[in-house]
Amino acid sequence: RCRRAPSSGQTLINAFGRKCRPGVVSPERLHAMENEFCNFFMQSTINEFGLHSAMELEYRLEKLDSGIVNLVHDSLLVENPPSARKEVVTHMRHYMESVPKLWIKTPIVFSVDFKHGQYWGLLKGEGK
Repeated sequence: RCRRAPSSGQTLINAFGRKCRPGVVSPERLHAMENEFCNFFMQSTINEFGLHSAMELEYRLEKLDSGIVNLVHDSLLVENPPSARKEVVTHMRHYMESVPKLWIKTPIVFSVDFKHGQYWGLLKGEGK
């Protein structure tokens, strides 16, 4: 159904109301659009989990003199003082793992991992 959607002019809508519209479908772009539509439900749902986690975290991070700088696909980029890192990680883990359970009522654990560092390009893994 998803693969046929672009050529039939169908709009896909995920459980959160996000839409994927085909727009102009040319023979050169058809294969790429079919792939995009096939991935839409999974990718957009994971993105929604990140957005809802960020909304839940915003107030808690402010109290720690921290804040979300950017959302990148399914990741959150947060700036925080080194002294607050452990508490920030605890809050982030809680909300990023609990939001999917709340929204889709699943026993599946969406695990979260963390990286930290002075600059984005020099982040080091912290493990799960």
